[in-house]
Amino acid sequence: MFFKNYDEFVELIKSCGIKCVEADYNKSTPAPYLVYFKDEETGIYADGELLWKNAKIIIELYTAKDDHASETKFEKWMSENGLGWKKPNRAWDTTNKLCVSYYNLGVTFDE
Repeated sequence: MFFKNYDEFVELIKSCGIKCVEADYNKSTPAPYLVYFKDEETGIYADGELLWKNAKIIIELYTAKDDHASETKFEKWMSENGLGWKKPNRAWDTTNKLCVSYYNLGVTFDE
């Protein structure tokens, strides 16, 4: 999906109805919540000029239990908003007693 810039993407993700923080884990935040960050970014050039950037965005959904309803809600929201996603893994964080679902998104910024 194309965005004008990263801030436009952040604005969209914050409208999903689940608390969101950028690359910040805070034990005092009650679950469910999302953590998002850019993992990789590649510039696409032509004639020596930057045309756009492709970015891999990682989103982590933290829930207090094995919460399929929150996962389904978030996945439906991503699909309805045209975000292509992949869910490569799901894990239990035994230290913090949270379930974590990982999502990878590919987005393009027209910067």
